[in-house]
Amino acid sequence: MHDPVTILEEEHKEGLRHLTRLENAADSIQANGFSAEAFEEIIDAVRWMNVDVRAHINREEQYLFPVLERYGTDLPELLRHEHRELRSSFSQFFEIVREIEQGRMRGSSIHEVVQISLHIVTIMRSHILRENLELFPLAKRLLTTEELTHVANHLAHRHH
Repeated sequence: MHDPVTILEEEHKEGLRHLTRLENAADSIQANGFSAEAFEEIIDAVRWMNVDVRAHINREEQYLFPVLERYGTDLPELLRHEHRELRSSFSQFFEIVREIEQGRMRGSSIHEVVQISLHIVTIMRSHILRENLELFPLAKRLLTTEELTHVANHLAHRHH
């Protein structure tokens, strides 16, 4: 696997599947009220964001972005900004989910968990799309085989 883009694209595909599950859980709570089953899906999404998404974002920023920036593109800076926005939404999301888990429910907790879930689904989908349509083609176009291999080795080395 000497193509970092393929590694990251696979993670994006997995990400989109997680987002669909999160969206379905939020829609279910919105339509039918709170259920243990839907909340289980949401807790699952939290776990995924906390571990896989954070690792994915860090690896992009650590290995792919710096190589691209040598070519003078400012796309990585824009994507870093979106990553910061995602991390901050995750933090709000974790906070609300933790409150519900610990039984510290406010009247608005359920509404909030639905809203933030759907917000995350929206911004993550658009972010993934931007990376798929702009970042990855740019990397394929600009990077030498050597650079691609170098980045891929770093990604694969840390790929679980």
